[in-house]
Amino acid sequence: AYNRTKASLENGIVSQEVYDTAFSALESAKAQLAGYEIQLGFTRITAPFDGLIIQRAVKFGETVTVGQQLFRISDFDPLLCTIGVPERDLNRLSVGQPAILEVEAFPGKRFEGRVLRISPVVDAATGTIRITLEVDRQGRLSPGMFAGVRLVTDVRQDALIMPKRALSLESLADS
Repeated sequence: AYNRTKASLENGIVSQEVYDTAFSALESAKAQLAGYEIQLGFTRITAPFDGLIIQRAVKFGETVTVGQQLFRISDFDPLLCTIGVPERDLNRLSVGQPAILEVEAFPGKRFEGRVLRISPVVDAATGTIRITLEVDRQGRLSPGMFAGVRLVTDVRQDALIMPKRALSLESLADS
């Protein structure tokens, strides 16, 4: 608008007063821009922990205020996995107990974990105890994946192992 008004003044189309108004508006906009740039220099967005952005709560160019949620961030290292274990197995559970996870996305690949927490309460509706596992995601696992979990409840060194089909049954009652 200032450039058009300046060209119009040179051609004698507008008065000096109209030009002065356009020039004043330009200078005001420059001062306002300088003020915004100073404020932007003081702007810093921080998170309380390192993690990955999993959800954005603002749009590009949107004005934000102090304390406003901008993103949802999660820390996936270690990855936590919650499972339900029947209450009858409570005496076989302990914090630090190893676990093995398998997910469909990586067939044949095992992910190691350990029991991090055992809920002190049994869910009356399901009869299960809530167990939280800490899993080494190896940069591959993501929250929301379905996993088959095996808790290691007992280890026997030097045990003889053979397939069940290798055994011969002597009577029908043995099955």
